[in-house]
Amino acid sequence: MQRAEESVRAQGEMRTQRAEESVRAQDEVPTQRAEESVRAQDVKQSKPKSRRGRARARAAAARAADTTTTTTTNNNNNNNSTPSLPKASLVEIATCFLYLHLPPITNISDALSTLPKKYDIFGSDNNKIAILPRSAFNHELFDSATKAASADSIRSFFADVAAHLKVQRLATRNTKDGGIAADGKRTSTIRLLHGDSGWVKHNELGVIYFFDVTTNMFSRGNAVEKQRMGSIDMSGEHVVDLFCGIGYFTLHALVHSQAAHVTAMDWNTTATDALRRALPLNGIDANRIDIRTGDNRLVAPVGVADRVLLGTLPSSECSYDVAVRALKPTGGILHVHGLAYGGADGESAWVRDVIRKMQSICDDCGNKMQATLADSPPQPVRVKQYAPGCYHVVADVCVSPFKKPPPPPPPPTTTTMPMPPPTPSGTNGTTAAAAVAAAGVVAAAMSLRRRSAAVVVGSATVAAAATAAAAAAATAYLSKQREAATVPCRDDDSCWKLREVDGASLQSRDDFETRVIGSNTPCIVRRLLPQLARLSAEAKWHANWDASALLSCCDTSSPVVVHRCDHTPVLTFHPTRNYTFETLAIGELVERCSKVNGDSHFYLRSVGADARKEPSRLDSTFPQLHAALGLPALEKLLLPSDAHSSVLRMSGARVSVWAHFDCMDNILASVVGDKEVFLLSPDHDASLGGRGALSSPPVTFEEFEELARREGAVAHLRAGDALYLPSLWLHAAREASGSFHASVNVFWPHGTASTPSRDPYANAPPVAASAALKLCSSASSRRALGLVPVGLTPEEASLVRDSDRSLVDLLSQLPTRHKRFWTRRCTRLLDT
Repeated sequence: MQRAEESVRAQGEMRTQRAEESVRAQDEVPTQRAEESVRAQDVKQSKPKSRRGRARARAAAARAADTTTTTTTNNNNNNNSTPSLPKASLVEIATCFLYLHLPPITNISDALSTLPKKYDIFGSDNNKIAILPRSAFNHELFDSATKAASADSIRSFFADVAAHLKVQRLATRNTKDGGIAADGKRTSTIRLLHGDSGWVKHNELGVIYFFDVTTNMFSRGNAVEKQRMGSIDMSGEHVVDLFCGIGYFTLHALVHSQAAHVTAMDWNTTATDALRRALPLNGIDANRIDIRTGDNRLVAPVGVADRVLLGTLPSSECSYDVAVRALKPTGGILHVHGLAYGGADGESAWVRDVIRKMQSICDDCGNKMQATLADSPPQPVRVKQYAPGCYHVVADVCVSPFKKPPPPPPPPTTTTMPMPPPTPSGTNGTTAAAAVAAAGVVAAAMSLRRRSAAVVVGSATVAAAATAAAAAAATAYLSKQREAATVPCRDDDSCWKLREVDGASLQSRDDFETRVIGSNTPCIVRRLLPQLARLSAEAKWHANWDASALLSCCDTSSPVVVHRCDHTPVLTFHPTRNYTFETLAIGELVERCSKVNGDSHFYLRSVGADARKEPSRLDSTFPQLHAALGLPALEKLLLPSDAHSSVLRMSGARVSVWAHFDCMDNILASVVGDKEVFLLSPDHDASLGGRGALSSPPVTFEEFEELARREGAVAHLRAGDALYLPSLWLHAAREASGSFHASVNVFWPHGTASTPSRDPYANAPPVAASAALKLCSSASSRRALGLVPVGLTPEEASLVRDSDRSLVDLLSQLPTRHKRFWTRRCTRLLDT
């Protein structure tokens, strides 16, 4: 018996000594006294301690080795500030838990260093919850002990921690970004450790929030802006909150600012549910608020707001156009949130960028409004530091009516080949006038600036070449050209504005031709895909469609040929191509496009079975997707003629495609994500250096974007929206939501233009235009059209007449827009 007792005592002394050595590593001098106390107690006892008793003794040693510390917190609410946290008490609780469920020789000093030093408390009364940082108890030894412990033991451990913190429940953050999921909806990733529910009733700045911490984000750092919103007098105003969340600013507008009505929306269902639950707690009449669940780009009202709140980070740019359209025709205030880098200079640059983009949207909408910065308070308002060198800021933008100065009068036009003065009647006078009129066919049709200096024709020679029939035809054609010159040009920048129509208004082909095609200028069709879903029983598209929904309508192993560009998302065609072609399965392509930070960038423009001969047809390559998007309804019920092709486009974040034009009319519908399309009228073709039959001008994407913002328009397409693009309109596109994007194109011939038999990409000139270009580029026609500084022989004069008639005939076969465009291209060929 005595030997057994000595053996047990020896084992106890050995375990105690090892625990003492572990604690001594943290603080050797204070710990030595605790070690001697524990050793003395073990030696004196004739009966060994129980395992729990030894754990408590070691915890006492650790408590003696530590000093009491006071925690800090970022809590802005005095009633819920974090109390002093005696580290020694938590050390005791944690030490007991670890030594009960780990081998006795384990060194727990590193695990004890993960005990929380600060935490947040939410809730009130006797139903508080403490949110611990992600680092709390985040150690492999705690993981091992938790796996070895029973459910009751774990429950007891966290209950002891909660009791020590004077709360009833515990939770921890799961991610580095403050417990917020990277899903675009700012969903909470907080995990409950102790307690039966994450719902809390939290009072802050005189407003009661009611939310579930495990599903909804709550930021105390926004208290400055919440308080500012609550101090603004909004009496009688209709406020639209595009990113309401659980009511961060909405509740302050209703409770403190006395807004007459608020339209609040968020695409996080749990957030809008929490806002509804908070209304009665704040004594808010439900008739004063309209809560909408969904993407604000689809559910936001139009033309009703006095004030719009854009409170989301890192940027609310995706909804700038939504905010402008939500304002009343008399204008209003936009509270724009964002991130600014680089101190005061960076904040000023951010404000200028916001104003520039808001003004651009006002111009695109054609509502004659101006965007300016509010006079007070000093702009922007700094809310909090978001990261080192980065601040969360808010700009108050005033949108108000203004009158644009009248455009300057157009410069006087000069005629390169003026009509000759009246000549006396007679053979020589008549034949001379006929000769000049005959030569004027080419001058009027082609607007040749150098023709008057280049063509020197003797009256006798031309008289022999010209006939009365040619003179009559030339005079008639010249008369038509003069009449056409007096009609305002719809292609001119001063004559067109980017239009918008509601897709719900399109029921038939007549509706489409009247409302969308209309004046043959670009037009945004809002919510076209939802309308196609109503018109087609097989359509499946809805507002929450994502990449997985799209792939469910495709064979993920189907091979597609894609553009691959390394190191930059900007695909260029001029001066050289910076991309290569690669074949991938469509499922793999979607996966790669979904990677935001990849080194390689991918872009898909679907092609036919024979890419050089056949156009893309989604009804044959991806028939399920074709039906799911409602494209049969678009092609059979709405389009003015049979579709030439249907194209699937996919890209990764911020991928942009070079500027170009199409020779057919088309409509581009955004299926997943957002897209920006930069637009310029065909009149800009010459200034951009367009030549021959090439459909891509030799400019960079950045140059084209800058010119489009200044002299053209920018179409912002949200998922479900579409853009009607008339043929020859110059455009460049870029993914705008920072993630995977998919869209579809449907092309159809413009007017009566005869299209070439091989035009797989819808960018080949009409047959007549192609023939005219070839005629102007050939050496014989250049000589025949008078580009020789000598008199013409009779044979040459005859050739002038024949070439003149062939060019006139060819260009006359084209629709008005194509005739004007390709005539200019022919002119530039002849002038070089």
